[in-house]
Amino acid sequence: MRSATVILLLTAHAASDHQINDLDWWKCAIYYQIYPRSFKDSNNDGIGDLQGIIEKLDHFPKSGIDAVWLSPIFKSPQVDQGYDISNYTDIEPDYGTIDDLKELIEKAHEKGVKVILDFVPNHTSDQHQWFIDSINGVEEYRDYYVWADAKIDDDGQRQPPNNWISVFKKSAWTWNEKRQQYYLHQFASAQPDLNFYNPKVIEAMNEVLKFWLALGVDGFRIDAVPHIFEDKELRDEPPTGIAGFTDDDYEYRHHIYTKDQPENYNLIYSWRKLVDDYTNTNGGDQRVLMTEAYADINHTMLFYGTPDGDQLGAHFTFNFFLIVDLNLYSTAQDIVNSINKWLDAIPEIYISNWVIGNHDNPRVATRFGRGNVDGFNMLTSVLPGILVTYNGEEIGQENGEVSYEEGQDPAARNPEIFYKVSRDFERTPYHWDDSTNAGFNTGAKPWLPVSEKYLETNLQQQQETDKPSHYKIYQALAKLRTDPILKSGDVEVKAIAEYVVFVKRSYDDSSFALIFNKGGENVTVNIENDIPLENNIVIKNVDSLRELGSSIDSTNLNLDAHEALILSSLSLLAICALANGCVAVDLDWWKHAVFYQIYPRSFEDSNNDGIGDLQGIIKKLDLFPSLGVDAIWLSPIFKSPQVDQGYDISDYRSIDPDYGTVEDLVELIQEAHTRGIRVILDFVPNHTSDKHQWFIDSENGVEEYRDFYVWADAKVDEEGNRVPPNNWLSNFKNSSWEWSEKRQQYYLHQFMAAQPDLNYNSPKVVEAMKDVLKFWLDHGVDGFRIDAVPFLFEDEDLRDEPESGRPGYNDTDWEYLNHIYTQDLPGTYDMVYQWRQLVDDYTQEHGTDQKVLMTESYTTPNNTVLYYGTLDGSRLGAHFTFNFNLIQYVNINSTAQDIVNTINDWINILPEIYTSNWVLGNHDNHRIATRLGPGNVDGFNMLNLLLPGVGVTYNGEEIGQENGEVSYEEGKDPSARDPAIFYEVSRDFERTPYQWDTSINAGFNTGAEPWLPVSKKYLETNLKQQQETEGSSHYKIYQNLTKIRTSSTIRLGDVETEALDENVILIKRSYDGSSVALVFNKGNESVTVNVEEYVAYENTIVIKSVKSYREV
Repeated sequence: MRSATVILLLTAHAASDHQINDLDWWKCAIYYQIYPRSFKDSNNDGIGDLQGIIEKLDHFPKSGIDAVWLSPIFKSPQVDQGYDISNYTDIEPDYGTIDDLKELIEKAHEKGVKVILDFVPNHTSDQHQWFIDSINGVEEYRDYYVWADAKIDDDGQRQPPNNWISVFKKSAWTWNEKRQQYYLHQFASAQPDLNFYNPKVIEAMNEVLKFWLALGVDGFRIDAVPHIFEDKELRDEPPTGIAGFTDDDYEYRHHIYTKDQPENYNLIYSWRKLVDDYTNTNGGDQRVLMTEAYADINHTMLFYGTPDGDQLGAHFTFNFFLIVDLNLYSTAQDIVNSINKWLDAIPEIYISNWVIGNHDNPRVATRFGRGNVDGFNMLTSVLPGILVTYNGEEIGQENGEVSYEEGQDPAARNPEIFYKVSRDFERTPYHWDDSTNAGFNTGAKPWLPVSEKYLETNLQQQQETDKPSHYKIYQALAKLRTDPILKSGDVEVKAIAEYVVFVKRSYDDSSFALIFNKGGENVTVNIENDIPLENNIVIKNVDSLRELGSSIDSTNLNLDAHEALILSSLSLLAICALANGCVAVDLDWWKHAVFYQIYPRSFEDSNNDGIGDLQGIIKKLDLFPSLGVDAIWLSPIFKSPQVDQGYDISDYRSIDPDYGTVEDLVELIQEAHTRGIRVILDFVPNHTSDKHQWFIDSENGVEEYRDFYVWADAKVDEEGNRVPPNNWLSNFKNSSWEWSEKRQQYYLHQFMAAQPDLNYNSPKVVEAMKDVLKFWLDHGVDGFRIDAVPFLFEDEDLRDEPESGRPGYNDTDWEYLNHIYTQDLPGTYDMVYQWRQLVDDYTQEHGTDQKVLMTESYTTPNNTVLYYGTLDGSRLGAHFTFNFNLIQYVNINSTAQDIVNTINDWINILPEIYTSNWVLGNHDNHRIATRLGPGNVDGFNMLNLLLPGVGVTYNGEEIGQENGEVSYEEGKDPSARDPAIFYEVSRDFERTPYQWDTSINAGFNTGAEPWLPVSKKYLETNLKQQQETEGSSHYKIYQNLTKIRTSSTIRLGDVETEALDENVILIKRSYDGSSVALVFNKGNESVTVNVEEYVAYENTIVIKSVKSYREV
């Protein structure tokens, strides 16, 4: 093995659960159909467009959407709103340009959202050059379409070749004078059918698919697939015998020769092979095919592939049975029958999907009643597999009001049938807010009128209300779908009353249950044999009067009309308060999260003053979802004289002007939450700045603040000189006591003299700091990183500390003493436990996702673990306290066994009730590339993110950024203001600005001198280069690691660590018969190892280090 890092995935069993390489991302995804013409009009011309979608991209991650599918955007005369394509490799100018689509794809991918295009292969526009050439007899295109000679009837009149009927009524044939033949059009006459018996047509359409794949699209929704092939002999179709239709109506004929021909399936199978080959050749996440087929259940299933999986077709073909089988009057048994019809028919090897609305059918609120919006959204969300949502259904948008004169649907250009068959009503513009035209544009007449209901039903109102809303319920459902119960659990569906549907999902002894009363009257049901005795309501419909978090009486459950409830057997799920809008919340989000430390001063300078700021972070927020980060932790941003870069706070309730304002922070939190990112603040409770008003008042003897700090009288030595109260030393060298002339006492500062220690033996201090925490929680922060917790309390008797006996230190060095009276005292643990109680109480009272505490504690492993809580869990402390073992005990010379021992020491000492975490770098320690070698960046990132529990990353480590170059004169670190020790102890080197790109100052700002110099290495190491390279990069590897972390193997699997050689580490995670193994050679020499004992015979390399020569 070369000096390289490789991860092997063993796929002998349950491989699909891993989502490795994101080949399986689509299997439990939420797809959101955008009707572009009606979504958002960016240029106020009345027509929605691509720039409008870009403008609204944040809606999707905020809503839990995984992929957006765009109804047709290719060049078109718009006879059928884009389903009549005149150029398959260009964008309709109404919507924008190819460059606009590229921008949309790029920005969507940055937000973790896939983009699916609508592909319409059955027919083109009659304005397509292919059709024009075919009419004109150009040899290449002569047989591109289905042409046929006329028949002559008994009266000598020209007639169509047969009796085939268009989906849009009347004959499916139109005469062409120039060609003197009929052409087939199964839809409008302006949509001539392509001839897929012609190999040239298939090849041309293959090239279309490859063209868009090369531009970065993630797949295709393939339109009208049952109609692609037709009977070569053009035989007449028999009548159906269905009453009420004439021979002009599509329903009059049984379409045995124009639908569901065997060749259709083979074509789809060939396209599946095309996209799979493209994915295999080009790498990246799985590209997907989804097919539209209004067909019976048996024909529908064949679009998935052969029943045995020997040939694969669409990744999924739309399940329209909840649309075609059900209506306002359907009973619970009707709904259950429709669901079970699908579940019984689909082979186990394929993935179910659930569709309740689209651009061709009335909206859910119109079709099933406004009161049933939440119930049907819940139903489709808890069923196994894929969820497909049509834009607007997440807010309960109803059909709009469109007159015949305003209508655009070519299928309804007859006033007698318009209100019965027109699809215009479900295509009216999206309701963004209550401004002009519902926020669709700024005032131009929309292509279809905006519904009059937008004032009462719009997204903004549903987002901002303090009450429950359809949208908040939809968000909660999307969140719930990430749970293993809904991803992998068994399903049971039954009717328990005439209009009451019961769905239960069970997995690993836990369950969710949906009880949905579709009917308009109250009903009482007994479900005591169906749900656990202990149950909690986690989601309820808008109108339900029940309390979230409450239990139901399963023997006598009285359901209101249209009431829908989701119950959980899990105590792990949080229950939101009614006032918070009925969003099921997550107490356990942090347990497998990736936390990303931002050093704000060095991240992004938005105003070119040389200092990074909050607006700079807002500007770069899209980095985090694209990177797979769950939460960002900001190093201190509170008001400060900046003696110690913000760790000297002068006002805990204000933002330092260098960084911005409280309003900027609130904006950052809101924008981060929109992207699914949580925000953690750095809380520095041990000490304040000496400029804090508390200290000023304390020094001046103001009674309220007299004992806010640790004051002590001087001692007098034998020579009559004033000396400190004891021998305690500061972390930054010399005595930890400073004399105050004004107060005529010493004050304690365990760090700098400008950082006086607060006195936690004072109840007033304890209360004041709790109020600080609540202040920021009320502003929306998601938790706190608590700085320097071991130092909160000190010995009240101020006893001298004994010497440590460590060689190489003198009596001014902190290391000279054993800090038994200033570190890890019992009161310190108690204080952390009190803070944990505070954030838990806040979480429960306000119904939010879990607010978290993480503590910084450079201390012994035994003492570190106590910051988690008592060993038996009777009192809880930090959700996790940083595990610095990989920083403290691992260096460039460490062997594989040293690293394994360090990992195992932590795992073995941590009680099972607590969650591990792994930290390799931060603002106080040299960067990974510098400390452990540039060649080991990927290996240690892999190690860090594959171990069980929480992963913590310092900004820049994802691109392998190295320490910067800082001279003593440029340095800012207060602990290194001695030139003799600067290069040994300064922390400035790991704090230099983030390297965004190759522009001036690495893109940190636009030219002002940064507060610390940008590293000279930015031209070779920067984010943009690593994002855009066609090859591998540290950044791309990091992205793949965060994807792998979502698999059950990494989240739940056992861990095994071994040193296979002096420098080769193996980490194996195993779960439910599958495993992921890291094999990492940290040495500089190639080495051969035997991994047969750990790695299955059939294995796949899914991630490798940048320098590895192997194939993924």
